[in-house]
Amino acid sequence: MPAVALAIVTSPRGVLAVRRADGRPPWAFPGGQVEPGETPAQAAARETREETGWAIRVTSLLGQRVHPMTGADITYLAADPIGTTDAAAGAAREVAEVRWLTRTEARVLMPGIYAPVAIHLATVLAGT
Repeated sequence: MPAVALAIVTSPRGVLAVRRADGRPPWAFPGGQVEPGETPAQAAARETREETGWAIRVTSLLGQRVHPMTGADITYLAADPIGTTDAAAGAAREVAEVRWLTRTEARVLMPGIYAPVAIHLATVLAGT
């Protein structure tokens, strides 16, 4: 199973999420497979640009785990958007919608968020 990198992109608008066109899972953080020769940070930045149209700056590693349902080795990376956060153009094939979620919306739409990510969101998005 290939390694996967996910970008946990936060801004004053919330946390960036994508609604997957295939519905598996329905909502997720932007990210995808780490290609040969790529670091997880590079993969997260590339996949976020492909899925949302936005450039990001990875700021820190939040954690790594083997996903309990898929068995994929996943790296979770905190990131900030570069430039505007107003408009998003999702990749037509993979992404049906791109949206900023409050912390509460993220918990509802993405149940079972990995604990280090949930802690990060609680800190960064306190009150949402």
